[in-house]
Amino acid sequence: MAQTWSSRLTDLGLRVADAFVEMGELETATRHLDSLLDVDKDEVNFRKALLRVRLGDIDGAQRSIERIASEELRDMVNALLTIANDDWRDAVDAWKSAGEKYSMSDFLQQNAAVCLMYTGRLAESLDILERLAEEHDAYPALLFNLSTVYELCTERAVDRKISLATSLAAKSATPSSGGWARSNADFNL
Repeated sequence: MAQTWSSRLTDLGLRVADAFVEMGELETATRHLDSLLDVDKDEVNFRKALLRVRLGDIDGAQRSIERIASEELRDMVNALLTIANDDWRDAVDAWKSAGEKYSMSDFLQQNAAVCLMYTGRLAESLDILERLAEEHDAYPALLFNLSTVYELCTERAVDRKISLATSLAAKSATPSSGGWARSNADFNL
C-alpha cells in the first residue's frame, strides 16, 4: 500500500509540473522539478531539457541532456535541439534515426515527417504520415499533421480528409485512439 501511494505522489508531482507548463509558468515548473524527491532522475532531466528548449535556453537544455543516462531520451532532446537551431535537414536525419532505433517510433517518425514538411519534401512527409495513420491508432496530432500536408499537396484536400475520416471510422475504437469522437479541428476542417 505504501508503494502505491509513493508511486501516486511521484506521478502527482510530475503532473503539477505539467500544470505549471500549461499555465505558462515555465520557470516555476523548473523549480518544482528541482524540488521533487524520489523521482527518476532521467525523467526530471528530460523534462527540464524540454522546458529549456521551450524557453529558448539551448545551453541550459544541453546541460540537462548531459545528465540524462537514457540514450533514447538524449536522442529525442537532441533532435529537438536541431530544430531549435533551425537546422531542419539534420533534424530530419535525427528523427528518422531515432525512429529506427526506438520503440516509440510512430511518435519519432511523425516528427521526422513534420521536419520533412518544413524542408519542402511533402511527398516523403505524406508517405510517412499516411502509413502511420494506417498502421497505428490515429491521435489528434497525427490527424492534424496529415490534414495539413493534404492542404499543402493538393487542391482536393477536403476529399482526402473525408476519405481519411471514413477509413478511421471503419477501424475499431481503442483507448489509445481516443475513441470515436473526432472534431473537425482534428482534420483541420
